[in-house]
Amino acid sequence: MRKNYLPIVTLSIFLLLVTACGEKTTTPEKGAAVSVDSALKILPMDSKAVFYADLNKVMALESVDQALKSDKNYQEMQDFINKTGINPQEDINYIVGALTSMEKDNQAGVIVANLNYNKDAMINLIKEESEKEIIESEYSGYTIYSTEEAEEMENFCFLDESNILIGDNSGIQAVIDIVKNNGENVLKNEEMSAMLAQTNKDALVWGAFLIPSEAVTEATSTNPMLENLKSVKAAAMFFDYKNNSYITEIKLMSTDPEANKQVAELLNGLKAFGAMGAAENPAIGDLMNKIEISAGDEFVKIYASIPEDLIDKLKSGFGGTENEEK
Repeated sequence: MRKNYLPIVTLSIFLLLVTACGEKTTTPEKGAAVSVDSALKILPMDSKAVFYADLNKVMALESVDQALKSDKNYQEMQDFINKTGINPQEDINYIVGALTSMEKDNQAGVIVANLNYNKDAMINLIKEESEKEIIESEYSGYTIYSTEEAEEMENFCFLDESNILIGDNSGIQAVIDIVKNNGENVLKNEEMSAMLAQTNKDALVWGAFLIPSEAVTEATSTNPMLENLKSVKAAAMFFDYKNNSYITEIKLMSTDPEANKQVAELLNGLKAFGAMGAAENPAIGDLMNKIEISAGDEFVKIYASIPEDLIDKLKSGFGGTENEEK
């Protein structure tokens, strides 16, 4: 049976890659190490959400290494390596991407990725495995690939021998414009730049989001408990791993101090409710104690630092074992 491989390859590339640009918005050489701020310079100015993942470090995590080498995933990864020549654990540095539209029925954006890859092998794989005809279109000297019924974020472009773009046509074209010095990048967006300044860009994975007011209104209108979230305009989050602990933080940005306080109180109430599960599994109580919820004049913050051994205890308590394959 033939498979529609375009979504699979799209996802695989998303999980594999490095992105970046130099001071003159040029694409990086293969394996080149650049700062996060330099990488951001290749994203469109009208970005509503920006995300980053240091996949080189993520792939080096013991839990991820075990997952990739488990019986369930090992053969699938080997098949991908054999077909593409890309080893997810060796040929990846990081990815950076943006959404220029977050509407439920109209998501648009682009992922810029850099990796060691063979363009011919990738194209042959896609053409061989896709059930749909691959359509090629030209834009400013670059070829954009898609299918007749491609989803919004399933188009892709081989920008050069190291960089691949994945997204909708407008997002891909915007990056090409920036590379050719015909467009402005996200750092020229004052609102998003302000959010990026408050984001922990040293973490393994992070994101910054400008939240549309209509999205907040829709969410709060269906749940009275979320009424105090109406003042939330943006959010920042990160995920990291340090000192044998998984660390995460979510920060909701709002300029209503009283609403922030009430949101924190609501979340702490839910946290207390969750702690009731400690009667059946003491590790749940330990988990709840690792979660800190606080409010300030301009934010509500949820922070957690969870030791790896606590995660093992939670897994064991739910019927797993400390050494089971992840």
